[in-house]
Amino acid sequence: VDEIELLLTAEEAVLARSGYAGLRVDDVLDEAGLSPGALYRHFSGKDELLGTLFDEAVSALLVRVGDREFDDPWEELAFLAKAHAEFVYEHQELASILIRDDRSLAEPFQRRHHRRMRPYIERWINVLGRCFPDRSEEERTSATFAILQMLNSIGTWPRGARRTEGLPDLLADMAYGAAAALGGSDR
Repeated sequence: VDEIELLLTAEEAVLARSGYAGLRVDDVLDEAGLSPGALYRHFSGKDELLGTLFDEAVSALLVRVGDREFDDPWEELAFLAKAHAEFVYEHQELASILIRDDRSLAEPFQRRHHRRMRPYIERWINVLGRCFPDRSEEERTSATFAILQMLNSIGTWPRGARRTEGLPDLLADMAYGAAAALGGSDR
């Protein structure tokens, strides 16, 4: 395991406990079992460390969903819901960090994070457009953010709520159902 990976893993553990406001570089170094020199060999400070953690999370999510094309938009919607649900289930602490500490990202890291997430968000908006062509882009955008927020929130739940057997499948079904609500009861 290299120093960068150790630092990012330690940062994730410390952030899960304390949030960015309570993050101290010394705590990350203690968790990683490294000296201060290790951090500054790779990062300019805790802002860049947080930005890198967000970059790694986005990269892992994008690898998970890939760029596979679907003829059937409903199949793609089900795939995205399941892939995202599995990702946040496997990375619960990271999911909570992404929700809670997004606003703590300093520029240019916040801008970079949002720029990197935009194609993924647009993929959701577009698939919802293929499923519900009569819905406005604004409605599809709002639905996308609501669905992703619901999925990402798993890391903030009480531990007991996260023990449900088959939770990733339940989350995927709920996300799919939330999207299907765009059809409305009269559609």
